[in-house]
Amino acid sequence: MFQWELTEHFESFRERSTFSGLVSGSFGLMRRMGTKDFPTQNEPSLIGLWLHLPVSKVPLESRRGTGQPPRHTQPWILVALMNALPRGWGFVVILVPENCVFTGKFLFFFSLGSLEKTFMSFEGKNALVTGSSKGIGAAVALELARQGANVVVNCHSSRDQADKVAEQIRELGRKALVVTADVSSMEAVDEMVQQTVAEFGSLDLFVSNAVYSDREVMLKADMTGFRRTVDVSMWGAFHGVRAASIQMVQQGRGGAITVISSPHAIIPFPTAMAYNMSKAAIDHMARTAAIELVKYNIRVNIFHPGWIDTPGERKFFTEEQLQQGAQGLPMKRMGTAEEMARGVCFTLSDDAAYMTGSTLTMDGGVGLPWWSKREEGGQ
Repeated sequence: MFQWELTEHFESFRERSTFSGLVSGSFGLMRRMGTKDFPTQNEPSLIGLWLHLPVSKVPLESRRGTGQPPRHTQPWILVALMNALPRGWGFVVILVPENCVFTGKFLFFFSLGSLEKTFMSFEGKNALVTGSSKGIGAAVALELARQGANVVVNCHSSRDQADKVAEQIRELGRKALVVTADVSSMEAVDEMVQQTVAEFGSLDLFVSNAVYSDREVMLKADMTGFRRTVDVSMWGAFHGVRAASIQMVQQGRGGAITVISSPHAIIPFPTAMAYNMSKAAIDHMARTAAIELVKYNIRVNIFHPGWIDTPGERKFFTEEQLQQGAQGLPMKRMGTAEEMARGVCFTLSDDAAYMTGSTLTMDGGVGLPWWSKREEGGQ
């Protein structure tokens, strides 16, 4: 724990009364915090700001010509807001009334690693996300990178999009590897995990996201599409969880796995039998894996997104249908892939260290009982 008296940075404020001066100086302080001058490991997570502002009762006019800085005589309120950003950056906004002058000592208490510990949850970890060339998978890959992880981006046929995601990851200062693999093949998934370890040295985080879905009523279903849905959405998830688990057990230092499932695991949506049964199966698979792997300190959790605005939805609906359908949702909108990514990353993080075999649902209320959608006082 350190105490830093910022006389050098804030001495110039003694004769200033501008809002911009306070803001720029405060931002400069936070920028200093984000540099590599400060260590980032094994520090308590504590950040504090203390602004000591002695206010003189001597009238402003009587202080002029005395060589002492003028001090405002009326009470005022200081508002400091700090918003942590990737890589330990942040900003402070200080709002003061017009003509108010900064005259006190600014003391900043901080733990050197607190921003990194809080907002760089996956620093030094390596992740594999299946089906991460677009949609929720791409958003998860990017969020993991923002929080410090190196990421393997997996695709089946969207190589160009996967390469773009990987480039964005590298722009964030993280390592990225693109692996084209069909998750319905156990051999291909096993090889993908080995490529991950060969490139990054380990596999610490695994997200099963790859999915395929054809939508037809059972009586008329094309069994080729039906079986492909099950092969990718169910067997693909199993292949990934199995291969990732084997590697994590061999490493001997635990790990975290999240299986992205769906409310389809619970709600029997018509025309989606293959998808419904696949999602129901992987929910139970994940819970079983959680029981079997807990002794290895490997956590396995399930994530249920709602109706999310992703490219995959355009396979089944027009833009007009999506807009109209969104109005029928409890929140009157579809979710975003970025919102889902933050939820998935929570389940993988140490903030969820006591969470395994659980389901985190972020569906905007889709799964609520029918009466939740009624207007107040309606039927």
